[in-house]
Amino acid sequence: MTADKIREVASKYKETLTNLNIPVNKLSDYTAYTHNRVAILSHVHWMLYEVDKLVNKGKLEKAFRWLGCIQGCFFSLGMLSLEDLKNDSRPNPTDEEGGQ
Repeated sequence: MTADKIREVASKYKETLTNLNIPVNKLSDYTAYTHNRVAILSHVHWMLYEVDKLVNKGKLEKAFRWLGCIQGCFFSLGMLSLEDLKNDSRPNPTDEEGGQ
C-alpha cells in the first residue's frame, strides 16, 4: 500500500464519520473498556487524522498498523464487511507500483 493509497482510504473513512456526525475526540483513558459506539468512533476519527501525520512523516509501517486497528473497529461495529475492507486496501487499477 502506497502513501497515497493510505491517504485515500483515511480520507474515505473520515468522510464517512463526518457524514455520521461523529466528532473527532481522542480517548483520554487508554486503560478503560468501553462499549460506547460514539466514543469508539470518535477515537477512530481522531486516529485517522493521526494516520495522515504518520504518512507525512514517512512512518508508513506505523500508519499501516493504525489503519488496521481502524478497520478492525469498523468491522467489529458492523459498519464494513471484510470484503469492503479488502477492497479499500487494494491498489488502484492505475497504480503503477502495484500497491507496493
